[in-house]
Amino acid sequence: MTKEFKKIIKLLEKKVDIENTLSQFQHHQDEFETTFGLPFKEEMIELMLFLFENKMWYAQSPLSKIKIVSTKNNLVQHIPKMIGSLKKLECLLLNGNKIKEIPTEIQELEDLHILSLNDNLMEHIPKEIFELKRLRGLYFNHNKIKEIPTAIKELKKIMYLDFKNNKIKEIPTEITTLKKLISLHLANNKIKEIPTEIIEGIAKLKDFKVLDLSDNPIENIDEIKSLLPNCTIIF
Repeated sequence: MTKEFKKIIKLLEKKVDIENTLSQFQHHQDEFETTFGLPFKEEMIELMLFLFENKMWYAQSPLSKIKIVSTKNNLVQHIPKMIGSLKKLECLLLNGNKIKEIPTEIQELEDLHILSLNDNLMEHIPKEIFELKRLRGLYFNHNKIKEIPTAIKELKKIMYLDFKNNKIKEIPTEITTLKKLISLHLANNKIKEIPTEIIEGIAKLKDFKVLDLSDNPIENIDEIKSLLPNCTIIF
């Protein structure tokens, strides 16, 4: 590691003019890749600044090995596009912020298991999320979601879905194709009825345990109870 590179690291550790300090890495691209495990790009500065300011990355730790990114209640509005370069990322927790959109590059997080965007300003579920084939838990509690896309069927390994406190009116039939689904939380939405074929489909999911429909204007409660005798149903 050259003296110049070590100097940049020390400035970062002292939190001196962070954005300008990060930009100096562009003059040491080979050392950057050796130290942090990723090739340097100008857009990388935005990602490092995001991680550094939210205390998720420190000056000498490899970016390529980050498995968890968590920034809660920090008024975050924007997620850097280079988030997709964190190929080892397994858990992305962005609860309690001001996020309206997420970058398309999120689909590049092939190892992502948990994505949580509770308490944000999302109005729809981005199609890129359905490219996350290893996703186990998807959490959109307390947003402004109006529908669950039929593309939900692409999440073959999903186990936990949480769409509480949104504006959802219907449950798509495709929910019944999620063979590993354990719980579905839909409290405080605008669901009036669940069609018989969907209830019967959910009943066939071997691992399914919990259906939360509390604070919805459900009209066929008795039918749901009778067709799901082995599930915990919350009204």
